[in-house]
Amino acid sequence: MQPVGGTVTLLDPGSSPRVSLRLHPVKGNTYDVTMLLNLQMAATVSGNSFPNLALPALTMTMRAKVSNVTTSGTTVDLSFRSLAGVHAFLSNAPALEQALTSAEGLRARLSLNDAGIVTAVGFASTDSALLQSLTQFGQQLAGLSIPLPDEPVGKGARWTTTTPALQMTLSGVTLHQRITYIVEDVAGNQVRLQILSEAEVPDQISTFPDLPAGASLHLHGSTVKGGGVALDDLRQPFPLTMDQANSGTLVMDPEGLVGFGRMIATMSTDAKITSSKV
Repeated sequence: MQPVGGTVTLLDPGSSPRVSLRLHPVKGNTYDVTMLLNLQMAATVSGNSFPNLALPALTMTMRAKVSNVTTSGTTVDLSFRSLAGVHAFLSNAPALEQALTSAEGLRARLSLNDAGIVTAVGFASTDSALLQSLTQFGQQLAGLSIPLPDEPVGKGARWTTTTPALQMTLSGVTLHQRITYIVEDVAGNQVRLQILSEAEVPDQISTFPDLPAGASLHLHGSTVKGGGVALDDLRQPFPLTMDQANSGTLVMDPEGLVGFGRMIATMSTDAKITSSKV
């Protein structure tokens, strides 16, 4: 199992009445989960502009079963049912593309505590090369759930979550992500949230997969921001719906790459997650 983790910090408990938000999934319950990702990008290289690029949507469907519930947390078994659009997104990450292209029927296991924090991700495979390729994907699976604060909260409550350094699947770029959740309403087991996200991309040298041997890109520090909404249900491990859009600009200077000057890429993403009880 791959450790994941994360930190939740309450900023404002909100107005009274306040309630403790804790997941209490039911063992044996099964859900269909769909993830949809759209990406658009515009770029300039050495001052020359390239047409806007809109990749086909990446769509993934999974069956999630709550296989165990204890006082220490919940275990969820995932089976991947379909995956579309993977080539457009991962053509420059061939190992991961091959792994996910053949992922239909692949099984994974998530462990999460009652605060919604994913503590471990594992894949049911004995192929060490495949497991290494899926490490980044495991980090992204951890984002299926919404982390909750320990303290009771009410309408208007705000908390932030920070995660360990993440590596972007498409480029190998390392970033640090902080997400702020704001409670819009609590009705029984359902919590409606506003989401504000901020990903800090530190100054770094990156060896993108498609670069020639010895070449690299100096990625200047930047921030990717966005937001969205979610409807969480405390009776299940993943939200009923979550819709989040982000955008930002990356500035890169090539090193050891003849004939190329500064590259500026402006990207926008729209990610949607839905889950429904079977």
